[in-house]
Amino acid sequence: MLFISTTAFIACNDNGNSHDDHNHDGHEHGMSNEDIPVVNAEMETDSMFQEHIDVIAHFYTHIQTGLADDDVEEVSIRAKQLVNHMHEYDTVVFAEKEQEVYDKYEIKIIELSKAIQNSEDIEAQRKYFESMSDVIYQLVKTVGTTEPLYKSYCPMAFDGKGAMWLSETEDIANPYYGVSMYSCGSVQEVLKR
Repeated sequence: MLFISTTAFIACNDNGNSHDDHNHDGHEHGMSNEDIPVVNAEMETDSMFQEHIDVIAHFYTHIQTGLADDDVEEVSIRAKQLVNHMHEYDTVVFAEKEQEVYDKYEIKIIELSKAIQNSEDIEAQRKYFESMSDVIYQLVKTVGTTEPLYKSYCPMAFDGKGAMWLSETEDIANPYYGVSMYSCGSVQEVLKR
């Protein structure tokens, strides 16, 4: 058992870089702040649209935190809040291009949020969250958020398949392993407006 844990920890923190870059809180990012690539939003948006995307990202990152804390109930609550926000928001104020972008992701985000909300098993929630992370990443890469988001990656997730997520800080809080390997992963990108 000790061998498996040690091997998982080493593999988790080996993100392909030959140099060791540790920060003082024990998280290994594999690169300094200056080395993390910055991805800027592909389009300009109006403030109403941006506000809506910021709220979606905010609820998403709360789901991520709940998974990192192994809190099934908190994850369900945040997923429900995300669904409610998306249903209640009147998109009539969006410009045509903004509406096109939003339409591309809206249904999938709602479907995955409902699946997370209705799951009583944290492993099922994590699987849906992985799919949601891909969708949210594409949306944020396109339109950005007011505050930067950090794309992190865990190579050990899902039996070594690996998975990414977004968070509001560069501190690693792994949603796929939770408290058992909380700091497993590294920051790969910073997404900015």
